[in-house]
This record gives sequence, structure tokens and C-alpha cells, in this order.
Amino acid sequence: MEALRLFVAIAVPPEVLEILIDIQNRFKNLGLDAKWVKPENIHLTLKFLGNTSKASQINQGLAKAISNELEFTLSLGGIKVFPDIKRPRVLGVGLHSPCEPLVRLHKEVEGNLVPLGFSPESRPFSPHWTLARIKSGKNKKLLAQQLNSIGHIASFKIKSVRLYQSRLTPEGATYTVLEEFVLKGGPLTAN
Repeated sequence: MEALRLFVAIAVPPEVLEILIDIQNRFKNLGLDAKWVKPENIHLTLKFLGNTSKASQINQGLAKAISNELEFTLSLGGIKVFPDIKRPRVLGVGLHSPCEPLVRLHKEVEGNLVPLGFSPESRPFSPHWTLARIKSGKNKKLLAQQLNSIGHIASFKIKSVRLYQSRLTPEGATYTVLEEFVLKGGPLTAN
């Protein structure tokens, strides 16, 4: 079986994507030396798997990981840079506050993929939506001044997790959804 470059992620709802594109455009105006993520590629990564030929086993592991997870709400928060403002390499939007359901979902995904040979990430889970990969320190001071300009942005429901295939091309990465795993609906309320 052919090896595929795979990752597990949460897609951005269309109404939130519009907000992220507006933020991205605001930062594009700073003249940063950056490669901007195409809007259709913006997502929140739960687990990068790399090149693997275990897609069907991964689907089974993800189905098990998701089986008891309920849909939940996330709140977009401020702008983040990684690893830090002194050496910015990634520009993204973080969460307004920690989200236990997201952390639990991440642990479930990682835990159910360990038996397939995918080691847990050594770095702490830092959920964010990447807007750009920064190539140099050009206009770093302008970037630092803008970091705190955006606070709480929007809240939205997370209803599914996706397994994506990433294809690297000279024009940039293209992502294809291979499978979507729907989270359980919230508790029913009486009318």
C-alpha cells in the first residue's frame, strides 16, 4: 500500500474562516517576510502523522477515539507566535481560554494511535490556527506591537474531527479530507 502524508485536525467553520482571513489580511499589511497559509488550508492540528501506509488502521483508531466524545465549543482568542516573539517562526490564532474537551480529545486521539506506532508528541499541546510561517525577523517590532490588538474573537461548535492527506507541491500544500468523524451531539433538552 502507498504511503500517504497524513494528519488529524479540526476544520474551521466557514463563518469563523472569514474572521481568520480578516485577521490574516491585517497582518499581511505589516510587510512580514512570511509564507501565508491559503484560507482553505487553515485548520487546528490534533496530531501530525507523517508518511504512513496505515490509513485504514488510523481510521479505526480515530473512530474509537471519537466514539464517546461530545461536540463542544471553542473560543478563538489572541494572536500567538511560536516559539516566541524573539524568534517568531509561526503566526497563529490561539484559544481565548483553555478548553478541557479539546485537551481530552487530543489525548484520546494520541492514545488510540500509540498502538499503531505513533508516539505521543513530546511538546505540550498548544492548539492554534496557523496563519503564516515567518521566514525572517523583518518588521518584528511591528508584529510585536500588533500581538495584543486582538482579544476574544468568536465562539463556535466543534462537531467533527477529520483525517487529512497532505500533498506537497511547488505551489504549496494541498489537503484532502480522507475521513470525517462526527462527535456526539450535545444533550437533548426538553422543549
